[in-house]
Amino acid sequence: QHMQQTEEPSASAEKAAQVGSLLELAQASASNNKKSLTKQPRFQEMLQTIQNMMAADPMDDDVRPASLDYGLDNATSGALVAASNKRAAGAAAKLFRERKAQKTYLAIVFGHPEEDEWSVDAAMGRDPEDPRIDEDDGKACETRFRVLKRGVLTLKGKFEGVPVSKVEVTPVTGRRHQIRVHLMWSGHPIVGDNAYSEDRDSFRTFLHAHKLTMPFDEPVGTMQ
Repeated sequence: QHMQQTEEPSASAEKAAQVGSLLELAQASASNNKKSLTKQPRFQEMLQTIQNMMAADPMDDDVRPASLDYGLDNATSGALVAASNKRAAGAAAKLFRERKAQKTYLAIVFGHPEEDEWSVDAAMGRDPEDPRIDEDDGKACETRFRVLKRGVLTLKGKFEGVPVSKVEVTPVTGRRHQIRVHLMWSGHPIVGDNAYSEDRDSFRTFLHAHKLTMPFDEPVGTMQ
């Protein structure tokens, strides 16, 4: 009664399991990444291997992995999400579409915000290649912020000693560069963000995807 009969794994199942293992390695690499992911040779090698396996036949439709969804631009480090098969991709896409997936970021920003918590709902332009605030004809979006710590920058360079804050960021919507643009709009751009701040000296953009919570239906349940 404590044993369960199993069948020999199919070639498709074995290949799916291999892809899953590679995705776990990629996620572990991403979660500890301190530089742009696009510049990490080991990470690029894993992604290429995964993509090659996705394209290879034979694999059944129910286990064939869906395309990778990196979810981060190359200025942001942190956690990634990728679906191991089409059904998982559909379930994940539904959570994002219904805004049930919860994303949490950490950022180091210039200045000390007056409030401990605030939100920005300034609309952004509809052109994804030119993200900017456009309250007249832009698309609605919202980001919430919470100050975790105030201090000074200890990074050697031009801005050493200036006031900075560690901020927890929760985007309600997911427009391109939304967090970076909304922090700039708040008057507290991200340290090292050479697109939306005057900082050209810091070695990276201090924005990190800290946590992703996916409340799947049972029997999978919430994944974090």
